[in-house]
Amino acid sequence: MVRNAGADQGAILSEASRESIRVLQEVLSEHSHGLVHDYLRAAALARECDAFIAMMRHRPYIDAITVVEALAELRRCSGSQFDPRVVEAFEETFHELFDHQ
Repeated sequence: MVRNAGADQGAILSEASRESIRVLQEVLSEHSHGLVHDYLRAAALARECDAFIAMMRHRPYIDAITVVEALAELRRCSGSQFDPRVVEAFEETFHELFDHQ
């Protein structure tokens, strides 16, 4: 049986998107400090989730990277492209949710 690699990648990305949204929801519920702050943090988290998912997508000009590599890239860009507190909260929550599965 020949498997469709594109369909498999789509399923992986769909799951990664759901996981990123789950991380986003968890971080917001655990690290809430006022309405304006919540909006700013939500925007930063959404930006980070988008970047995280984009890194794992194959593009014509660059290959997709693994979840581990994407997390490492978020850490590498912490303080320049991403708020270090958001990176830390994202990574902590990601590991809490998915390291036990």
